[in-house]
Amino acid sequence: LKHKKAMASGDGEEVDVPEPDLSMELAGQLKRMLSDNEDDCSKEIRRLSAAGLSDQESSEAASGILWKYADKSVMEMVLMLQSFNPEISQERLASDVHSIIHSDVVVGHLGRQTVAALREYVPLDRKAWLSPNIERHLARQQARRRSILRKVLKTLRCQAARVAKDGKLQVTAISAA
Repeated sequence: LKHKKAMASGDGEEVDVPEPDLSMELAGQLKRMLSDNEDDCSKEIRRLSAAGLSDQESSEAASGILWKYADKSVMEMVLMLQSFNPEISQERLASDVHSIIHSDVVVGHLGRQTVAALREYVPLDRKAWLSPNIERHLARQQARRRSILRKVLKTLRCQAARVAKDGKLQVTAISAA
């Protein structure tokens, strides 16, 4: 297997990342799935521009959308790897997902934001994972995301209550089209 040197986040340390050992068929399916998810993500982000959000709100919403599609992509990646090799060990599964995301063999064709979101979702430094088991790591990432969303919704409800109390209610509609 070839190895790629990748920079661990912020500390300047280089980490060896082996290229994933995938069949051409699996690599092709992963690339198509990732491209399709990136296209869907881009469409959803473009719809934000029509929503009349402030730059900060738009940026935060775009980050949430990127995170959502990173989650979807990694979950689909795990399912594909398991369907191609039903006997795959948890360690091999984690290693393959790590290699796919942190080498450019499969994700090199994707846009910078998409790759950054995937690499944030599954960090290069496996010590930063929320569990050594990739499926548990993903479940904990999802739980963390839900917790953050609950806090944001609570804050929005409080702000809405204050605005309604002041009698200065302004409504912003977000189109789903």
